[in-house]
Amino acid sequence: MALLEASGTPGASRSASTKSRKRASGAPEAGYRIAELYLERRGGRSIVGNIYKGKVDNVLPGLEAAFVDIGLEKNGFLHVDEIVLPGVEAPKRGRGSGSGRKISDLLGPGQEIVVQVVKDPLKTKGARLSMELTIAGRYMVYAPTG
Repeated sequence: MALLEASGTPGASRSASTKSRKRASGAPEAGYRIAELYLERRGGRSIVGNIYKGKVDNVLPGLEAAFVDIGLEKNGFLHVDEIVLPGVEAPKRGRGSGSGRKISDLLGPGQEIVVQVVKDPLKTKGARLSMELTIAGRYMVYAPTG
């Protein structure tokens, strides 16, 4: 899919025949240029950015992660750092940060959560997930929890 934009001054009138005429060659009409071009290959469709309502299948306290069933062949992987819950403060983890949140306190098996795919599934591994949702537009990114 390609988005075209007109060149010249805004509000300049164009003839009706130019507006209604389509070109079969795939090249833009005179006076237009390609502004954005989107390509999607049939065999390599990505699910990155998709938002799913999933069910927590398993919580692993040793990994500080959970596996979430989102309807794919493999369960998705959700790390504790990617968990965002309303009313729960999220201290940053890492070296020297002291004690952080424990995943067993935040999630339990059978709990339904809304997640977004951050990384596609690869061979034997499931998709990488996040509860920090973002919806990208042309001029801004909406982050409801940000």
